[in-house]
Amino acid sequence: MSAVQKTSPHFWPVIDYAIKHVTKISGNSYTEQHHFFIETKIKKRMIDLKINNPDDYLAYVRDHQKVENEYFVSQLTTHYTFFFREFLHFEYLQLNLPKIVENLREKRKKTLNILCLACSRGHEVYSVGMFFEHHLKQLGNDGIDYKIHGIDIDPESVKIAKNGVYRYSEIKMIPMKYLGDHWQKGSGDISHFVKMKKTIKDRCSFSSGSILELNKELKHKYDIIFCRNVFIYFEEPQVKKISRGILEYLTPEGVFFTGVSESLSSMDLPIDVHGPSIYGHKTEKIIEASPKISRVALVKPVEVLQPTYNLPNPIKVLCVDDSKIILSLLKKIINSKSGYEVVGTAENGIEANDFLKSNDVDMITLDIHMPKMDGITYLEKYYSKDHPPVIIVSSVSREDASQAMKGIRLGASDYIEKPSLEDFASKGDEICTKLKSAVIEKKLGHLHTGFARIDNDFKSKVMENSDRYFYAIYAQYSDRKKITHIIKELSLDKNFPPTFIFFEGSYNMLDEIVAKLKRSFTCGVEMIPTGESKFKSSTVYIGDFKESFDRIYSTLSSKTSSLMAIGHHSETAVNMINTSKVQNLLLDDVNFVEENATSALKSKAVDIGPYTSFAYQAKHFVLKDE
Repeated sequence: MSAVQKTSPHFWPVIDYAIKHVTKISGNSYTEQHHFFIETKIKKRMIDLKINNPDDYLAYVRDHQKVENEYFVSQLTTHYTFFFREFLHFEYLQLNLPKIVENLREKRKKTLNILCLACSRGHEVYSVGMFFEHHLKQLGNDGIDYKIHGIDIDPESVKIAKNGVYRYSEIKMIPMKYLGDHWQKGSGDISHFVKMKKTIKDRCSFSSGSILELNKELKHKYDIIFCRNVFIYFEEPQVKKISRGILEYLTPEGVFFTGVSESLSSMDLPIDVHGPSIYGHKTEKIIEASPKISRVALVKPVEVLQPTYNLPNPIKVLCVDDSKIILSLLKKIINSKSGYEVVGTAENGIEANDFLKSNDVDMITLDIHMPKMDGITYLEKYYSKDHPPVIIVSSVSREDASQAMKGIRLGASDYIEKPSLEDFASKGDEICTKLKSAVIEKKLGHLHTGFARIDNDFKSKVMENSDRYFYAIYAQYSDRKKITHIIKELSLDKNFPPTFIFFEGSYNMLDEIVAKLKRSFTCGVEMIPTGESKFKSSTVYIGDFKESFDRIYSTLSSKTSSLMAIGHHSETAVNMINTSKVQNLLLDDVNFVEENATSALKSKAVDIGPYTSFAYQAKHFVLKDE
């Protein structure tokens, strides 16, 4: 266990004030381990207010209690959330939706009422909305509607939820079948944001309030109540009290969800367990006795449906990617999740097809850029209705209409953008959510095809003026095959920027390299000129690293560029690249094959990946800078 970080005694009175206020209003419990975190929030507030002394800030707080108390609540209550979090609860709802609708019809009700407690910034509310919008239509229940109410203690979070505006990057983790036509792209200064449309937004409402005082917030009962990932901040007596209060507002056949790590099973509550952190009212039995003795009131049991399909356990996954690093990370992520197992890996489409001939697989993750056979070619050649579902995991962004969208049209169920090596593990929930969703849809025969309209609205920029950019590659003579593949990929773009390939230690062989490349490609291939020159688009320039690198970067310093360091690099190369004005350095992941391996250039790199993705990544980063 790590040591508790010490706080300054000067801040103790303010920390004590903040804890007492937030605990009183929210019920959250704080220990000494939280004090350093709270102190950092207080220091940030003092900087914003230009107050230097904690005692002066405490005096300020007492004079401005309403505003400062709201700040403490906003900063000290958790807001970590994302769309379709803990997907197994949505799986349960999908399985039991026919029975839920049947119960409504028996009561002659037409509206499903849903409550999301501690709803934070609205991600859960809108996830539930997209879910029911999709599956109610799928069931053909046009007469059944839904309404969702979200409550959170933080007024600022409620404002964000009401607004329904999020970064486009946030909604990319939503399974594609749920995106539909529910999101609208922003414009101008908010062009990287999206807003929930009225189709779902009009069915959602929000208010600020405490789960400790539900009687002040709620006026009727709900068929489904979510209160997830909030009990971890309370002591057991509080959890029991809050849960009993929630049950008062749950219909007799209703379902109550807590976070998957927040079990209520051992708390002596009047509940039945229907699944992992899924509860309903406890069913009371009829007491058969003398007619003079009243029967105990019967609560109708909730009938939990059994699957109409056999979901494999574990879900067996084949990962297809030419990067050994990415394959290693995928195996760690997927195998770490209960109910999933990577049963094989392949480095291209040919190997993937060979593996499927003799192995049983439920799901495939597929890269796009790979040697021998890329992901698009694989889908064109082998995908059919009997093929296991495919999720594309690629460095190509979803907005790239020529690649990403083509993969979906060819049969892939969903798309996950391969993040940088540094934050790949954060994609674990998204990967497993989309894997499970695709397997369920395949079992039910509901195959999803086509991108959501919002992805078309965000489609990638076109490189209109390639002379404003240039690409560069550091390589050695042994990397010739990699260079050939990169030029082939670059040539697919009819107007790619001037591209400089700097070979280190290969001065005597440059003429030979140029001659071979000229015979292999129709694009221009020339030696880097020794004097001043106007460099042409769709042309590859070959030169010696020590002789040409600094000169080219100095000459073209006004242009935006991307550089990939291929293979292993010498100490000389590291020093020259580190001291140059390289803007977007990409590292070949061959340097990171061994566990804990690193590179002296790692701190300067914007991304690490296989050389097969360079043509796409180079373009992505120069346009991103623009």
